Amino acid sequence: MEAVSINENSWYFSGAVGRAFLFKGEKAALLVDSTNGPGDLRGEIRKLIGDFPVILVNTHADSDHIGCNDQFETALMHPGEFAYYAAKRKEGYAVPAPLFEGDTIDLGKRTFEPILVPGHTGGSIVLLNRRERFLVGGDTVLQRVFIFGPQRNLRALIASLKKLQEQYLDAFDFIFTAHQDLRLDKSFIAKELAGAEALLAGRLTPEDAGGIPLEPPEFRPASRYTLGESGFFYYTEPDH
Repeated sequence: MEAVSINENSWYFSGAVGRAFLFKGEKAALLVDSTNGPGDLRGEIRKLIGDFPVILVNTHADSDHIGCNDQFETALMHPGEFAYYAAKRKEGYAVPAPLFEGDTIDLGKRTFEPILVPGHTGGSIVLLNRRERFLVGGDTVLQRVFIFGPQRNLRALIASLKKLQEQYLDAFDFIFTAHQDLRLDKSFIAKELAGAEALLAGRLTPEDAGGIPLEPPEFRPASRYTLGESGFFYYTEPDH
């Protein structure tokens, strides 16, 4: 696992599946998610910033976002994610601690605000940096969103995308993503919202899902749905 520089005080790490982000301020650094490994993530961070304090935040508790949580003592996350984290957590993983919408993470001249965006999971969050005008999108703002199986809810995802569109769009210019392209323009949120609404309305045609599901086999196979640049892995529930 190696760090890739974004700018002087920002990096990302790519695990086997997704990305973690490291943002250094004047008094602390913020690690957003810990990938699914493998590797010594904490050691790679020390190579960059020494023994500088590191605050770990999990955007949600899917395995590919908490896989190196055993290298940290505490993981901040929304309390709505605690139960899912408890189900996924392995021995030695960081102890969860609450991070609420309305809180701020002050790193020293770099501040991040958690925004609750349920849908991909019940306690999913994104993180807003108003000064540098970017959003860290977790698995909520993505070119291909997993929205099938336990924890997922399409109606909640639509409500969360509307929330970002209506309440926060003027506060940022782009999104750092955990999968696929590293950066998306904020205009993508409208595209993802349009796709999710079309999916809910039954206007999209299912495609080959390419071997999905990737998680436990008891999940029914999902189909892939796309509208322009936006895509979803999904299966229709009785009350979709």
